[in-house]
Amino acid sequence: ILVPYSSLLRSPAVGGILAQVNYQFPMYVAGVVSGIAMVVALFILKESHPGLVDEEGNPRKVKSDRKQLKESKKIAKPRITPLMLICFVSEFCIRWAASAYDSRYGIYLSDKFQIKSITFSIVVVIQSVVCCVMHVLVYPLLATTLNIPIPWLCITGYLITVGGYIGMSASSTLMGSIIASTILWIGYPLVTPTSVSIISTTHSKDVQGTVLSWNNFCYQGSLIVCPLVLSAIYIKSREIGRAHV
Repeated sequence: ILVPYSSLLRSPAVGGILAQVNYQFPMYVAGVVSGIAMVVALFILKESHPGLVDEEGNPRKVKSDRKQLKESKKIAKPRITPLMLICFVSEFCIRWAASAYDSRYGIYLSDKFQIKSITFSIVVVIQSVVCCVMHVLVYPLLATTLNIPIPWLCITGYLITVGGYIGMSASSTLMGSIIASTILWIGYPLVTPTSVSIISTTHSKDVQGTVLSWNNFCYQGSLIVCPLVLSAIYIKSREIGRAHV
């Protein structure tokens, strides 16, 4: 869970640092990394589909074995529940919060405080360390050692996230806004594991994959929609602000 979540925060920092070479260089690096990931997926990752391999990971060579396995298993269809919908909404909202930061906050700081990209990248690197510490140390301590219920952690995380965003926009100084944005990344890790954890513990293995794919759809949908919506809103509000000046 830590890798995809923290990468959303680290990527803008890495991009800002690489952009000091030129604006094309981050794209080249992203292409190389994607190529490496493709090679790893093709030649190193092992097949896990039960229709293609048996319980020991050996490939099923006989088509009849696959047909028999398919016939012996009925396709389980998950039933939509209120708890499931709450998980989907939570996933969409917390990804929106992260995507809003990634797509607009650097531009906001540049417009309001004339901050340089390398400075913002340094800030993001520091915040990524905070986020990783929260994921690796703090959240397991709270959820496992202290046995604090996951919904409570989620609600607390949302309150911290909202407070961080209010501070980011209301602060009249650069340092105040950055401190508030760091508070945001303290709340974010308290929310992100929630939907996956609840889905994994409240649904049988037969339907977990399907429900998690729906949850991931909300995740990806938020990352796509958020930059488009906020870009239009930000441009419009900036034009209104300039008109009043």
